[in-house]
Amino acid sequence: MDLKQRVSSFINQILMDYDLKQKDLAQLIGIKPGRLSAYIQGKEMPRVEVIIKLAEIGGLSVDDLLKSDKPPEKKEIVVSVGDNANNVAGVVYGTVYQNTTVRPIYQYTYQPGDLTEEQAAKLQQMVEEIVQMENTVKRAPKSYAAVWNAIKKKFKVGYYRKIRTEDFDKVQIYLKSWKGRLLRSKTVRKKDNNLYRKERYKSIFSIAIKELNWRKADVDNYIYAEYGKTSAKDLTDEQLDQLYGKIYKLKGKKS
Repeated sequence: MDLKQRVSSFINQILMDYDLKQKDLAQLIGIKPGRLSAYIQGKEMPRVEVIIKLAEIGGLSVDDLLKSDKPPEKKEIVVSVGDNANNVAGVVYGTVYQNTTVRPIYQYTYQPGDLTEEQAAKLQQMVEEIVQMENTVKRAPKSYAAVWNAIKKKFKVGYYRKIRTEDFDKVQIYLKSWKGRLLRSKTVRKKDNNLYRKERYKSIFSIAIKELNWRKADVDNYIYAEYGKTSAKDLTDEQLDQLYGKIYKLKGKKS
């Protein structure tokens, strides 16, 4: 999992654990909702001061947030929030701060029959893949929170870890069906096939260069070895989809 995805996953977990709307969390950490949305979609990396605030809300150290996949700790914490009121404690860079309490709505304790750690990790991976595909295929993609909320609603749980292990296969089928719909989606292609292909190229090269540390020549060599073509532009739509899936899998193995 790359850094942007790790932060995105962490933010989504906070939203779920504390039942916060994006605008509420944005206000809590002192940024605009649109900026928070960019963090959730993995389009931007938060500034240092935002990372510090997120770590504080999630009950982890900054080091744990950035270097591990530890989830936020579900406990009541006190954070400092910018405020215009008078007679409050701290003033930092001209912004007045006051303390406020954040409480998790749900304290998760493992019970026999709940998802195992391995099963939970598998579902997290599948959700990440779906969100990546949503961002590639759809003009109005579903966010991480939207996918998790759909799962909770479908399986009637308040928190995904409370899904019963006996229902794990059903959840996988549900998510695989979701992925299948995205793979078969023709919406973008029918409207503008060139746009669709350009987005595919962008996604493939972004993963290969930024996360696999490949050069463009490495991508071209891989394409030639797999398809006997000299460039991604020579691939059919189906081959382009296959290439995206293979590159994404390689990224997952490297994470």
